[in-house]
Amino acid sequence: MSINAIAQQTGLDRKTVRKYLKRGLEGPSYCPRAPRPRLLEPFEDYLSKRIRAGPGLSGRRLFRDVCALGLTGGYTILTNFLRTISLRSTRPFERQFETCGGAAQQIL
Repeated sequence: MSINAIAQQTGLDRKTVRKYLKRGLEGPSYCPRAPRPRLLEPFEDYLSKRIRAGPGLSGRRLFRDVCALGLTGGYTILTNFLRTISLRSTRPFERQFETCGGAAQQIL
């Protein structure tokens, strides 16, 4: 069959048909992409130290500080990173027990 006939039957452009005929019977080869460097990576140590020093700092404040140091990324990449290193205080375990009416007065 000619390239034009194959293109008409498959609904592809003739240049696409020509490309696949030139390639032969082997299919396209896909491979994983190489990891890209993260924009926030140079500032992660700085942010970790700031969070440990002042756990009450807001994300906006840290974003301003890191932008002044040269961050070109957005606020979202900072907040995603802060979620991974957040120092959430866990409430201590409390044992609760039920008493009959008036029995709690005797325990205290």
